[in-house]
Amino acid sequence: MSSSVIGNAPLHETISQAEALKLVKHVSGQDGQLVRYHLRLYNDDRIKKNIGYFQLLLETKLRESSIIEQHSFLVKTISCNNSIAEAEKRVFEHEFNFFHEIVPQLTKHVDVGRWLPKCFLAKRDTLVFENLTTKGYRTRPHMFDEETTRSALRTVARLHASSILAETRLERSLYELYPNAFVDMNFTGHGKNESWYLAAVNAVIKVADNLGLNSSKITAVFDRLQQIATEESEAPLDRRTKWKVASHGDLCENNMMFDNSQPPNCILINFQSVRYVSHAQDILLLLHLCTTRAFRREFEQKLIEFYYSTLRTLSYKYNPAARVLPLDQLKSEIEKERLRAIASAMIYLSSTLLDKRFADDLFENSDKHDKLRYYDRGQQVIELMQRDDIYRQRLEESVKELVDYSQQYV
Repeated sequence: MSSSVIGNAPLHETISQAEALKLVKHVSGQDGQLVRYHLRLYNDDRIKKNIGYFQLLLETKLRESSIIEQHSFLVKTISCNNSIAEAEKRVFEHEFNFFHEIVPQLTKHVDVGRWLPKCFLAKRDTLVFENLTTKGYRTRPHMFDEETTRSALRTVARLHASSILAETRLERSLYELYPNAFVDMNFTGHGKNESWYLAAVNAVIKVADNLGLNSSKITAVFDRLQQIATEESEAPLDRRTKWKVASHGDLCENNMMFDNSQPPNCILINFQSVRYVSHAQDILLLLHLCTTRAFRREFEQKLIEFYYSTLRTLSYKYNPAARVLPLDQLKSEIEKERLRAIASAMIYLSSTLLDKRFADDLFENSDKHDKLRYYDRGQQVIELMQRDDIYRQRLEESVKELVDYSQQYV
């Protein structure tokens, strides 16, 4: 066996031989035999923040055959020995809980169409997925056009329909059964999560001031959203579950992969922010992170109706008794959640997307990583806006939209 090392952990502590043998049975059947297996950094990339992304290469053969086949998997793992890994451990555990507890319920007895990657192994420090890139799937880093957006919303509708159908079968809400699997990671929290959130808010204010916009109500917007999130988390169970579904919670362009079909098939990835919330949150976050304001003005209503038609058709196809919210209710929820979506988009653009742009520098310096992520990132945001026209355009449009809505709602 290979002597590969992941962080400070040898290969066999990340993927044991027994676990590798189980994977063999998945891909080659009962006659499959393990020849060897090893891990390598995914796409020759570095470990991203505290979570390592690796490619697991599995060599197998059938009994009585000399032909060796190679199979590729994506492995996500977190090193508990990393000096700054504790800040990310809860996020990684969130995704583990989703695949370990929620996915089996969402996929039981129904097949609404693909919406997530196959997960072959779920441990508290390691997740093993099918390698979608070997099947022609790629992310689309630019703003979505109508066809791409429709494909993404079709997949979101499949996720939400799976949630509705699971609850119809269980006769209880998923939130009631698995309350610890659904956590609002953006507008509530403590410790470093709270510091990360406040750093994002301060960066947004600094950008607005730099653009000569009225930033006086931005803090009040985020304070109000934080208050709403707290109230929702403390509300009676019937209020926390009515017209709610299991939702992805982080539908940026890096968390959706598309193949080359016409129209393209879409699969959602990176379920680290799963929440139990209104349908509207996933819809609006996707639109505000992946399309322009002009695009939304022209296509939003038509796309919402397309999403709803897909959701309703899938839900009733598998269970005519499924409880699907009325279209008028969905549209009402969308208006109610719009400000939260705009604010969430700003948090993403001023934090997660910034981290990706400065990834190489941050990887070398954990102190700089902590400062940028948890304390002061305003200057780096402005510097990146000056260097990257696409980033500048996205941020300027989002800040202007946030300021416009802050004048109306606060």
